[in-house]
Amino acid sequence: MKNPAIITNCICDNCDNPILFKVKDTKHEFQIGLFTILNCLKIAEQNNYIPQINVQFWILVENRYHLSNKF
Repeated sequence: MKNPAIITNCICDNCDNPILFKVKDTKHEFQIGLFTILNCLKIAEQNNYIPQINVQFWILVENRYHLSNKF
């Protein structure tokens, strides 16, 4: 059985993401990077679509992925 966690064909423009998620519906299949998801989360937080996330979380993310205040 093929392991779906192994990426064999990266179709992203910026493949420096440490993690890519494979997303699939009935007609489409694509990959979304961790940094894209984190950016969406930050935008949702800034626009009050979700509750504020503890600032310590963002500091940990920035330090873990060497993002230097990207969020």
